[in-house]
Amino acid sequence: MDRTPDIFLPVDEFEFDEPQWVSGKPGIFVLEKRLAITLDDVVYIDREGKKWTVPRGFPTDGMSYPWIVEWMWNRFDPDNLRSGVTHDYAYTLHDYFDDWPVTREEADQNLFDGLALDDGGWKWAKYAAVRACGWWLWNRRDHNELTLQWVEMVQAGPVALDAWIEAIKNGKRYK
Repeated sequence: MDRTPDIFLPVDEFEFDEPQWVSGKPGIFVLEKRLAITLDDVVYIDREGKKWTVPRGFPTDGMSYPWIVEWMWNRFDPDNLRSGVTHDYAYTLHDYFDDWPVTREEADQNLFDGLALDDGGWKWAKYAAVRACGWWLWNRRDHNELTLQWVEMVQAGPVALDAWIEAIKNGKRYK
């Protein structure tokens, strides 16, 4: 896709010098071992004062841990899910829109800041685990059907998005 629709871009209107969560922990609907959709919007204000809203229904693998550490941490742990979702959002939209304005460094900084808010004690370890394969994912450019549907539904509006989420939850799979 060429141009990023405004609905996916952050709103740059806040004067904060510290990141913060605006939304609570999102519910999720797990589709398979490493894939779920969010049931609530995830809203975050980054250290630059940009307000990011990840619309509900977003396909995510939670915290993108390498398989070697999955025995230690649950990728869908509610305490870290917002951090994983905001990070996945930046990486995913980089795959779909040629003019996506977020660099990998900014996406990773938001992950670290989110982890510091969520789970300060393990922030460095979890950040390192996710970042371990980040360079490969950033350069991969994945276009899957579920995410394409989600992008279309977000642009179609809240009624279409809610109907799509219900269809997914009721077993109308995306494959």
